[in-house]
Order: sequence, then structure tokens, then C-alpha cells
Amino acid sequence: MPYALTMGIDYRIDVERELVYTQTTGRVTNTIMCEAEMRLANEPLFEPHFSQLADCRGVTTNLVTPEGLVKLAEITPFSNTARRCYVITEAMAISYANIFGMRSSDNYDYFKICKDLDEAWVWLEIKPMTWQVTQ
Repeated sequence: MPYALTMGIDYRIDVERELVYTQTTGRVTNTIMCEAEMRLANEPLFEPHFSQLADCRGVTTNLVTPEGLVKLAEITPFSNTARRCYVITEAMAISYANIFGMRSSDNYDYFKICKDLDEAWVWLEIKPMTWQVTQ
């Protein structure tokens, strides 16, 4: 299963489940977020229709700006109908994720913010992965 690490953002592509599991930890910036999206776009096994579970609970310093999220939505390799779920616990990050969700999807039914992984797996309608890192 492909695995990549980009400055605090790692992801695993599960082709069978058509899922990208992303985990963000530590300090995150606009540049780090955009570089991770560009690396994912170049992964040979990635398909734009895959779902995404982005686990952001490990972020300790969030330096992402609303402008950075707009740029991220413009370059995202995911289709605008891919189901994308972000697990976030910090209030400001939740607000920012909503900005991203509105910019990156035609329909808010394809984007969800959850406070824990269990809720995320249920919404994505995918059995939890055994390789995920829990916090």
C-alpha cells in the first residue's frame, strides 16, 4: 500500500477500498498542505474519485490561512464528488475546514467534519482500517 510522508502529513492509499487515509501531525502551513496535495496527485495508484479520511487530531500548530485553503481547494487532486471527511477537534481548524469544504466540493453532502474516527468511518461507509494510527 503506497505510503508517503511530507513534513508532518502522511498518507496511505488503499486501492481496494478506494480510500486515501491522511494523517497530519505537528506544525502545518499553507505550503506543507499544498505540497502534500501535489505529491498525492502524482501517486500512480491515486484516483480522483477515491474517498479521503483526513485525521488532523495530531496538529499542534496550525498556521494555515483562509487564503491557503482557497488555494488548496483549487489544486486538490480529488474530484468535486469524492467523499472527504476531516477529523478535527480544534474550533478554529473546524471553521477553516468548512471554508475548504465549500470551495472544493459541488455539494456539501460530499464533505464532512467529524470529531472522532469512529464517526468518520461510519459517514464514509467504510470498515475501519487496521493500520490507522490512533490518538
